[in-house]
Amino acid sequence: MEIKFSFRAKREFIDSVKFYEGRVVGLGKRFKREISHHVEVIQDQPKSGELKYRDLRVLAVKTFPFTIH
Repeated sequence: MEIKFSFRAKREFIDSVKFYEGRVVGLGKRFKREISHHVEVIQDQPKSGELKYRDLRVLAVKTFPFTIH
């Protein structure tokens, strides 16, 4: 499965990495790893995550207040 990110999603991700890194050194890197892991889960198991809408699933990132739609 190919995953594509919108411009807004990319921007939010980059801003979030900077935000976390600005809070605690290394936290931005941890956030990146967590998101990468969850994206891999979605690639391997496209039906993972909670079905929120007709055809939209949402996967929560438990270690950060972040969801992937």
